[in-house]
Amino acid sequence: MTHNDSFENIDRSISSEPIDIPSLVRTPPEIKINCHICRKYQGQLYPCRICGKVYHQQCIKDTGDTKSYHLIKNAINIIGWSCPICEDLRILLSAEELTETHEWIKSLDSQTTFNLDNYINTRIKSKSPNSSYFDALHDYIKMILQIFLHTITDITSNRLPQADLLILDVSMKIFHTSPKFLVNALTSFELYRLSQLFISLSFIDNQCITYNKFHQVFNTYLLAIMPELNSNEKHLHLEALAYSFLGTTIKFDRTWTQFVLNATIPTLLGRYNHRTPFDFINRTVSIKRSTSPTIANHTEYKNNQSLTMLINNILQKLKQTVGNEIES
Repeated sequence: MTHNDSFENIDRSISSEPIDIPSLVRTPPEIKINCHICRKYQGQLYPCRICGKVYHQQCIKDTGDTKSYHLIKNAINIIGWSCPICEDLRILLSAEELTETHEWIKSLDSQTTFNLDNYINTRIKSKSPNSSYFDALHDYIKMILQIFLHTITDITSNRLPQADLLILDVSMKIFHTSPKFLVNALTSFELYRLSQLFISLSFIDNQCITYNKFHQVFNTYLLAIMPELNSNEKHLHLEALAYSFLGTTIKFDRTWTQFVLNATIPTLLGRYNHRTPFDFINRTVSIKRSTSPTIANHTEYKNNQSLTMLINNILQKLKQTVGNEIES
């Protein structure tokens, strides 16, 4: 699959065409050799983790994109970097969805102080079928969104500028879209990474994630990094890893189709560049916790996860809280 600078919007409400699930990608996609902006290949070039295009840092600076300019060196470390084209998730919305978001933001007075409480009440509560249930979980939803915002914006208070409101609203609309309408927006680089994870958790003669293979892989991992673990601690760790890596309490015998649909939305939302990524590079998932998504557990381990794990957990909990299950 190739990366397009503009993803063609479709009418998701009336589309009844069968969905073609992308195949496993077993070969690493090729990274471009010429800067996408100046078309030259001399000098230090930084690859986009999503599309494989490469850029000079100065060329990014010359476009006026200060955020990408300051974060581009992450392209050569473990966290990676998304180019400005790939980081803009507005292209994943339908024309109607994007228009509605822009019109809503335009309707806000420039002097209005908009915060998470306003956002929750006007953009999430109105879509919740059970108002009393929602009211009881208001603070929990607010906590989740605060953490989510910290992963995508430079928020230092409860106030939200219009730029951050746009990112948040686009993300929430993508989150509430069935992954079958978005799975073919995944690039070959994203599919390759997902394929490698899927292959590592499944046996060659049984193309689905199995309980035995999962435990075999992560038992080896745990023995290497924490050989002192006893069997009970190891079991808790394996449950935590399964829940965090796959974004849900693990269901084994999951085929590639089921796996990639489940991973589509967390992967797409993971295209955002974190404003301060170094805070997340060395964090690991907490060991002694239940996999049940309770408020207490979330508070206990929220600061001990990598960025990818954090996003997966946040999205899963938000889905359960709002009560709007993604159709798979």
